[in-house]
Amino acid sequence: MLPHVGVGIVNDGVESLNLYKEIYDPIVEAWHGFKPWQKHVSNMNSKDLKPFRIDQNTINKYVASTRVRAGRSVIGCSLPAFTNKDDRAKVEYLLRMGFDSLSGDLKGK
Repeated sequence: MLPHVGVGIVNDGVESLNLYKEIYDPIVEAWHGFKPWQKHVSNMNSKDLKPFRIDQNTINKYVASTRVRAGRSVIGCSLPAFTNKDDRAKVEYLLRMGFDSLSGDLKGK
C-alpha cells in the first residue's frame, strides 16, 4: 500500500480550499506539512533552484523512460475535469510563453 496516495479527494481550486477548510486543512497539512495559518512563499527565480543530482550511469541503469506531470492548476483556468477548449488553449499559451523565456541549461531544444 502507498499511504501517501490514500487520499480520495480532488480539489477544484482555491475557493474549495477555503469553503471546505475543515476537510482540506488536515489533508494539506498531512501531505505538504503546512499548517492552515502558514503561508507558502513562491520563489520564481530559476537561479535559486537546487536540482536533484543523480550520477548519469545510475540513471541509465535504472530509468527506461520518464515523463513530467503537471498536477497544479493555472489561476483563471479550470482543472482538467472541467476544462474546455478555450481553457486548454490558454494553458498551452501560458506554458509556451514560460518555456520560451527560459535560457541556458533550462532552455528547451
